[in-house]
Amino acid sequence: MTPPGGLVAKLSSFVRKDSSPLSDETILQGCQIRGYVIDKTLGAGAAGVVFLAHHSEHGEVAVKVLVKPDHNDEVSWALFKREASIGQAIEHPAVLKTLEFCTTDIALFIFMEYAAGTSLGAQLKSGPLPLDRFLQLFPSFAAGLQAAHEEGVVHRDLKPDNVMVSQDSLKILDFGMARWSQDESLTLTNQFKGTINYCSPEQVTESKSVGPESDQFSFGLICFEALTGRLPYPMSSKNPLMNLMERLDQDALRLREIDASFPAQAEEVLARMLEREPQKRFPSVAQAFAALEQSFRE
Repeated sequence: MTPPGGLVAKLSSFVRKDSSPLSDETILQGCQIRGYVIDKTLGAGAAGVVFLAHHSEHGEVAVKVLVKPDHNDEVSWALFKREASIGQAIEHPAVLKTLEFCTTDIALFIFMEYAAGTSLGAQLKSGPLPLDRFLQLFPSFAAGLQAAHEEGVVHRDLKPDNVMVSQDSLKILDFGMARWSQDESLTLTNQFKGTINYCSPEQVTESKSVGPESDQFSFGLICFEALTGRLPYPMSSKNPLMNLMERLDQDALRLREIDASFPAQAEEVLARMLEREPQKRFPSVAQAFAALEQSFRE
């Protein structure tokens, strides 16, 4: 179904090459597309604006909208469409599901599950998770990530802010930087993709060809932070690029250097997940987390 003319007109009137698309985040409120009525803005970023909407069948949903300020920018649209197709391919309760997507001449819409709760990043600002809470939430995190890998998807931007936590579950969000393992890159060769604090060493040097091992490294960093309240590298907000370069030739801190009460086996598992060379890590995220979980239960 083509979105109604009123919505297209609103988008058309707003597109300016000298301003950010949808910087007026209220412009679509009350508009309807494919039976989804847009309610309010949830957030905005470089990859689009996310709105809360409601639908008679699906209830509350999130709608991600990308308006194209430059109609010659085919890369942005290709990346956005790839995000939608990836979201539809992964079937797992811990992965945010894409319901459908559609396009107009100047905009793309992705309709997704709405994940209520707070981000893991917000929760970790208060300190580490209690171990029982970690063991309650992170098995599904690992399983969702494994499901993505089994579909041939590499997330490439795992970080606590991309994980939404509710009372007893979590969901992995934002596959905007994800790619199919066998896809040709849609961006410039060796262009860095990811978030500096949570990227793997190979994302710095081989970003075009990173695989599931890179996600395992990022997942290991998140596990380490969730358990200790800090990342296993010296971090400086004044020079984040230096943090990134140091990761290429410095090993991560050991778990028991932060808290000696952790089991020695847990330290070994995390150290292997955070190996600088991808081939030295576990064969899969599922195997890595199974070993970590077992170390806490013995």
